Amino acid sequence: MFNLAALKYRRALAESGGPIARIASTPVSIYGHNIYQADAFLTPGLSPRKPSVEKSSEADGSGSSASPQTARDLAVSEAIARWAFHTERAGPNGRRYGMDESGSIKGTVAFPGLFKGQAQKRAQLEALELLAVTAWWSGHLKATRSSTLVPGFEVLQLQHPATFGEVVIIYRKAKSGHVSYGYAASESVTGAIARATIELARNEFTVTCHKICGRAKPIANYLERRCLYFATPAGHQEFIDRVNSDPQKSKATWDPLYDGELTGPWSRYATVWRTALRLPTQDHLDPDLNFFYW
Repeated sequence: MFNLAALKYRRALAESGGPIARIASTPVSIYGHNIYQADAFLTPGLSPRKPSVEKSSEADGSGSSASPQTARDLAVSEAIARWAFHTERAGPNGRRYGMDESGSIKGTVAFPGLFKGQAQKRAQLEALELLAVTAWWSGHLKATRSSTLVPGFEVLQLQHPATFGEVVIIYRKAKSGHVSYGYAASESVTGAIARATIELARNEFTVTCHKICGRAKPIANYLERRCLYFATPAGHQEFIDRVNSDPQKSKATWDPLYDGELTGPWSRYATVWRTALRLPTQDHLDPDLNFFYW
């Protein structure tokens, strides 16, 4: 895979006139594996407010890898994708790019590659993840327990309609009793599990912090509320009931609203590709629902 991050992302730093104000990197251990967690921050004026529990900070982009440089590059890519997404959503082309029907940033990816297809493939996998998880929870797809054994974790494969990729949900119960989850898409089950494990670790961190610190007032962030709800016995039972039930609705389909490049000032640093799909439900955007998506 041709990756030009070493060349293009050097110009993306604010000191070179780029959009990235700073990057922070920290070594962390996830279930016995030592990796690096990097966070990238956009310059003032480019960063929207983000109701997200995917990161442990106010970073605009995050990345994790055994390589510190790769983690930094992934964080910068995510920040650039966020810059492009929020700029276009606020502009006149938002409807053209499917941002009225599919308002999620999922499926918008930046990649500093030699070929645009590299960004497209990653965007399609992200869009597949969004489609599969939301369609499964709303009763349009089936989940089967994977034969891939991962010690200490349960693994589900979602039977999605695309002709490529794998989408998994992994979960485990901590010694303290709460349950944490991670979900991800990749070209293989092994790759999807690796990505989902990182998401599970972030989920577990959020839940653990809540249990240790507590809350003096109701949680305003509905994504965080969902995270905490499904960690409880009641939430986990609802999850298991869904795992054990068959789909009751018509099967979801791969139906793109838009599948193409977003061009703009960010194109100097990376190809930004957006794959926006027509979803069978928009309930994952309803802050009043305990929908299994955050």
